[in-house]
Amino acid sequence: MIQYRKKITAVAVTVIATAVFVIYRLFDPAQHSFFPRCPSKLITGLDCPGCGTQRALHAALNGDFAAAFHHNAILFLAIPFLILYVTSSLFKTHLPRLYNATHSTLAAILSLIILIAWWIIRNIFPYTF
Repeated sequence: MIQYRKKITAVAVTVIATAVFVIYRLFDPAQHSFFPRCPSKLITGLDCPGCGTQRALHAALNGDFAAAFHHNAILFLAIPFLILYVTSSLFKTHLPRLYNATHSTLAAILSLIILIAWWIIRNIFPYTF
């Protein structure tokens, strides 16, 4: 029964992820109002660390990596770390040192510091990134 649930979950996640990628490939979030807007930007007028991620995803899926980087540079800088994090989670018994490093308090604190720094920098120099 548990194996069956895992398969159903894997299929559901794959279908949902594929649908999301197709939607972001076909529709530009800057031109369609059905995409969610950033509550932080709506309230404060400032970009949060994730602002531009939807536009970046759309640009990247359409092969425009320069525009994607311009919309949210931290997304591209975070991808290698996200891959390490997911890999270490999937193979934690085979890669215990990697798992411990990526799931440590130090890793969480450094990630938080980087995100806060990115949040400040992108609002002080809004047209640089």
